[in-house]
Amino acid sequence: MIIRSLIILSLFDLGALVFMLAVFFGHAFWDLQRSRLTRLQYERLRREATALFGSGESMDREQFEKHARLNRSVLAEIAASVSGDARVSVTDTARKVGLLSEAARRCQSRRWWVRLRGVREFALYGDGEEVVPARLDDPKSYVRAASIAWCQDHPSEPIIERVVSMLDDADQRCRNIAEDTLNRFGDRVTAPLERYLARASSASRARALRVATRLADPRFLDASLDSATDPDPTVRARSATLLASITGTRAEQVLVGLLDDESEMVRVAAVRGLGRSQSWKFAPKIARLLRDQSWEVRSGAAIALHQIGPGGRLYLRRSLQDHDVFASDIARQVLDIPNE
Repeated sequence: MIIRSLIILSLFDLGALVFMLAVFFGHAFWDLQRSRLTRLQYERLRREATALFGSGESMDREQFEKHARLNRSVLAEIAASVSGDARVSVTDTARKVGLLSEAARRCQSRRWWVRLRGVREFALYGDGEEVVPARLDDPKSYVRAASIAWCQDHPSEPIIERVVSMLDDADQRCRNIAEDTLNRFGDRVTAPLERYLARASSASRARALRVATRLADPRFLDASLDSATDPDPTVRARSATLLASITGTRAEQVLVGLLDDESEMVRVAAVRGLGRSQSWKFAPKIARLLRDQSWEVRSGAAIALHQIGPGGRLYLRRSLQDHDVFASDIARQVLDIPNE
């Protein structure tokens, strides 16, 4: 009797186990099939949407709502990879189906992560000129940083002016993104940056000078000359680099004067700038720095003389007999560099 009961109990447990395994594998198989169908459907919708946007048309709300969840993913994927007329179509679709109005509401949220999502949606889909600029003053740095990144695709004059002012933002992330954004704007940033440099403090001027150097516009001459006497050695060094990119008699005179600056980084920037000019008339002044106490300055001077050409290399060969060991050593090292 007991054995019979144990057998029945074992059979019952075995049946329960088989049933559980059947449910588990059946559910897994169903999920796999559903996932496969969803993926095929997604690919079909993506192809249709790509063809639609490529023709310059947009999707209306009825089309979008048929597969709202999948179409939202499709739209986000396409928005990140298109430009021109297709980008306009994506923005128009996002407006028609209400995604842009949702983003606008999120930008007004009391929760910073919701505001961040709203700004990022505008950056993805486009538009936002009436909403996002206000977020450049957001108390949360993450939101300000995302708003600066949004500005890259909206280079109007007021926006450029505002991004220039973000170079002195309290958060380093925002300052870095502002600098990168200004570099993307090209020469459209010249006039606003020139005005900014005229009023900027030492703390924020150094970063602005780096942006100006990439533009190398002669309109920055006055700002760079003024910065060459700044108390901050970083500002003076970047001023020297900017002066070297502008060139001209006044710029060269200031660069020569900066060869005697008390700061090592300033002397290095000045001697490298004069070397890029490849003018033999600076060779005697540069050669003096072969005896500088700083290896960076000596190295910069020797390389500058090498760049100048035969006249500069003549000074390097003379320095091989210099009683100053540092001068003769750095001259020997640089003379071993093959001539181009």
